[in-house]
Amino acid sequence: DPGELITDVYDIPINADAPDGLYPLYTGLYLEATGERLPVLDENGVELDSQWQVTDIRIGEE
Repeated sequence: DPGELITDVYDIPINADAPDGLYPLYTGLYLEATGERLPVLDENGVELDSQWQVTDIRIGEE
């Protein structure tokens, strides 16, 4: 339903030798049957991309 909030928890594996830094975290949806990525739309229904940047994550020390 429009406006419905769906919450899932995921562990994100990070290589021990990954360089410290700020990295973008993206998400997206796809059709399970075909693997086709679904578009991300803005509030007017205009297609923006097939992924959305959720936030930035920091690896290592500041």
